[in-house]
Amino acid sequence: MNDTDMTAAELAGLLAATGATIDPDGVDDTTTFDSVGVDSLGLLGVITAIERGRGVALPDDAQQIETLTVFLAVVNDSLRKVAL
Repeated sequence: MNDTDMTAAELAGLLAATGATIDPDGVDDTTTFDSVGVDSLGLLGVITAIERGRGVALPDDAQQIETLTVFLAVVNDSLRKVAL
């Protein structure tokens, strides 16, 4: 983990703003946004919050990602590129 990385707990906090209730310790490779009650509009809000809050542009296809772990990996990859 890098100092710039977003943690699962931080992501859970952003997702909570969409109405989802997530235990970061309960997230595994199969946990989808749909399974925790986050729809495409909610995910768009999360993406916007990350981009504005962290000053990073996420890939255009970030909204197509289905699982939380893959999404978090993409976010952290983008954050590391900005930190270089």
